[in-house]
This record gives sequence, C-alpha cells and structure tokens, in this order.
Amino acid sequence: MNLPGMNPENNLPGYDIARMTGYGAPDFDFKALGAAMDCTREFYQAGIIYADGAQRYLVRPGQRHPNCGDNSITGGILMQFLSWLVGRSITELLQHGREIDQVIARQDNSILARSTTELERYFKQPAESLPRQNGFPVAIVLMLLLIAFAFNLLTFLHALPPLSPQIHALSFFVPSIVVIGAILTASYLLARGHTAGVAGLACVCAMLLISTVLLLSYSVVMGSHSGLWLILALAALVGARWILNGQAFILFAIYCRTQRLASVARQRRMK
Repeated sequence: MNLPGMNPENNLPGYDIARMTGYGAPDFDFKALGAAMDCTREFYQAGIIYADGAQRYLVRPGQRHPNCGDNSITGGILMQFLSWLVGRSITELLQHGREIDQVIARQDNSILARSTTELERYFKQPAESLPRQNGFPVAIVLMLLLIAFAFNLLTFLHALPPLSPQIHALSFFVPSIVVIGAILTASYLLARGHTAGVAGLACVCAMLLISTVLLLSYSVVMGSHSGLWLILALAALVGARWILNGQAFILFAIYCRTQRLASVARQRRMK
C-alpha cells in the first residue's frame, strides 16, 4: 500500500542491490530478441533504427542531429515536419500511399496480398454501376488553395518596386498558370488513385502556408496595409488543411486508391 505523500519510485532499491538480493529479473537478450523479430538494430547517434530488409524505421529519435547521408532518418524528419504543417491524417495517408506504390512497383505477386477476388470483381463493374463518390471536398480544397495563392501573389507583387506593364503581367500570369496546372494535375492524379495527387495538394498547401506566414510577418514589420488580405489567405489555408484531414477527403482518396490497387491486382492475377 502506498502511503500518502510518498513516491514509491523513490523508495525502490537500486538495480544492483535488487540483483544481489535475488529480486531482479534476468537481463534481456537483445540479440535473441532481434533474431526472433527478424530485424536488426542499429545506432546512428539519432536514435534506434530497426531494419527488416527493405524498410527501416526510426523508433526512438534522439537529441543529436542525424547523419545527412541516411535517407530514412531525413525522410522521417521531413514527414514529422509535414505532419505538423499540413496535419497528421493527410501525412498518414501519404505514408500508406507510398507503401501501396512500392507494392505496385515491384510487379510481382505480393500485390495479391493487398487485394481479394471479391474486391476486384466489385471494381470491375461498369462505372455507372458503382456508387458515385463525393468529390466536393476536393473541389473546395482547390478553390481555397487558389484564393490563398491569389492573395499571396498580389501581396508579393505589391511589395516589389514599380515594374513595366509587360513584366507585371508576366509576373502575375506565369505563376498563376503554373500553380493552376499543378493543382489540376494533382486533382487528376488523386482521382486516378496515385499518391502523387495527395502529395501535390499537401505540398501546395504547405508552401502557401509558409509563404503566407513570411509575407504576413513582412507586412507587420513594414507596416503595410496588405495584412488583411494575408489574414484572409491564412484563413483559407486553415480551411483547406481542415478539409484535407477530414473524413470525406480521406475516404475519397482511399476509395480511388483502392480502385487502382484492385485494377492492378486483377491484371496480375490474370497473368
């Protein structure tokens, strides 16, 4: 029984004393444990990395900076930053999609473990027989991203020194065409079940969030009156981030991804 006001952890005997008195448990055999788990354990001054052959996982990140030559650690840090910036759900969707893309890229029978004949028969039906999916969240995300981009671009052009009409027009239309093309391409790839579509929308949202914060900070320091437009852009990006991590968008992306997976698995099963 614990007495009030006392911490039982402070009253426990030390490890060495417990071993000598016979109360300690035997040490773990980490080599045997690693062999049983069919993995290896490596220390890279950044934590513990478990490798099971094709993939490697950073289990416990440390306080030191990782080796820049290790792509697995760098990718883990980037995914953590992306998760903080655009949301955890969309980041997990990206990680799941990357696993599916790796399985599809192998072009072997391992993809059959991710699908079933019932699922393949279901998606083999004509498109008009399948239930119509709700693409409204994707359309809302596209609209919010375009609004945020327009406010960012106009604020940036306003901060530049006076330009000639031709250069000013090019400075507006060329980035607009590039961003609109990137967003439309990402939405097309998303509807086709490719992870690049989800990654494209997430990257555009992340870049616009960073640029909005930087421009807003510059506007506050310089005392510009364009801060209101940037606040509206930030509100649009927060809304886009919320929708990207919402259930409707996630279900739409998973449905399209599953349809692509079933199609590839059916073709593989027919060989």
